Amino acid sequence: MPNYAFYRPAFLALAVFALVSACGGDSTAPNGPTEVIVAAVDTLRSIGATTTLTAVVRNASHEPLPDVSVSGWGSSDPAVVTVNATTGLATAVANGAATITAHAGAVTGSTRVIVLQAPVSVTIVPPTDTLRSLGATGQYTAVVKDAGGSSIAAPVVNWTSTNSAVVALGVQGLATAVSNGSVYVQARSNGVVGSVALAVRQRIDLAKSTISVVRPLLFVDDTVRATVQSRDALNQPLAFGGAAIVFSSQGGSSVGTFRPVVDNQNGTYSANFLGVSLGTPLTIAANIDGGAVTSTLPTVRVVGFTRISAAGATQHGAVTTTGGYTCGIITTGDMYCWGVSWFGVLGNGSFGTLSPGPTPTLVGGGHKWTEVATGMYYVCAVASGGGVFCWGRFEIGLEPGWRGGRGGDLSHRHCGCRMVGGTPERSLRKRFLRTDCGRIFCQSYSVPAAESARAG
Repeated sequence: MPNYAFYRPAFLALAVFALVSACGGDSTAPNGPTEVIVAAVDTLRSIGATTTLTAVVRNASHEPLPDVSVSGWGSSDPAVVTVNATTGLATAVANGAATITAHAGAVTGSTRVIVLQAPVSVTIVPPTDTLRSLGATGQYTAVVKDAGGSSIAAPVVNWTSTNSAVVALGVQGLATAVSNGSVYVQARSNGVVGSVALAVRQRIDLAKSTISVVRPLLFVDDTVRATVQSRDALNQPLAFGGAAIVFSSQGGSSVGTFRPVVDNQNGTYSANFLGVSLGTPLTIAANIDGGAVTSTLPTVRVVGFTRISAAGATQHGAVTTTGGYTCGIITTGDMYCWGVSWFGVLGNGSFGTLSPGPTPTLVGGGHKWTEVATGMYYVCAVASGGGVFCWGRFEIGLEPGWRGGRGGDLSHRHCGCRMVGGTPERSLRKRFLRTDCGRIFCQSYSVPAAESARAG
């Protein structure tokens, strides 16, 4: 009879080995799992994008063990990538990187999963569709999204304008109006472009627009041009026309009328004001498209001459031609001179030339005048306070003993003596002044020599 007791220990050892092999959990066995290889995956390009990870369990000889499966999955940073512990499905949560680990018993393997959003759409958020002043700005922003529709935080965006002569665009999306026109504002991110239309069209600002007149004084039947310069809110002049302008005058007793308005098609509008009758200053106003201009308003006054004196080689009353000049006192008490300006006869502080100047020049010094007399190259006049002033080339026609300027001294010279031998008006009308100082004589070459005798 066989001795079965002898075989019992060997049988038990074989049974234990078979059980361990069937479970596949002994990594120390010659054919047990020693490594887990997780397949690499592409970068996830949008939030919410997914990929299913796979892994192969191998033995010490790097041979796959098809009967041994991964027992679990885990992520090193679930805030960036989550992974299903059973299926290995990885889901992008935020830009960044996470290590995904596969477990096969005590053996593990891992791979790095990167999340980096890629732009697929660029939407521009415009602050406005029209800039109304040159120099006006608008800050543009761009919303860049990935394939899943999630916004990309702090995307790299390049800003451009389709016409930088109309709109200049800064690197941060700040648009600046340069000239009137239309452009497209473009935002480019990783080759994806978004665009939006932007127009520059200046709008008239009534507080910045201005009214000017060529001169503040005119005579009856004379005209003075009034001009409106339209400007935008940043005080930049408009370069195009099209507005409805109405000029008007108010206050004062001068009377005049406006001729039709001319649109110069460059942002300016002009009309001639015709003087009708003398009076006090009028304020010139204007309406633009029904709104009143509120900037400082100019004035005009219809005036006439109270005194006129002319001298020189050629003269025709108050109209002076080559070689002569004229000085006249108007109803305001101001004195204007025009014609040749040699030796400073115009009284404006300039030595002048022999070239005729048809534009009336205000005599300086800030005086109001009552009488004026002219000589070949000098002028003498009486101020409203009674003082006598002379200017020009004093050695011609002026008594040499008076210590006035010579040879073109342009300063006004106050005689400093009271008038004798008649009123200033009578003396000056004869072109002859005499004072009790005994030194001052103002005369023209046309005055007889007997009248220039020394006083006293």
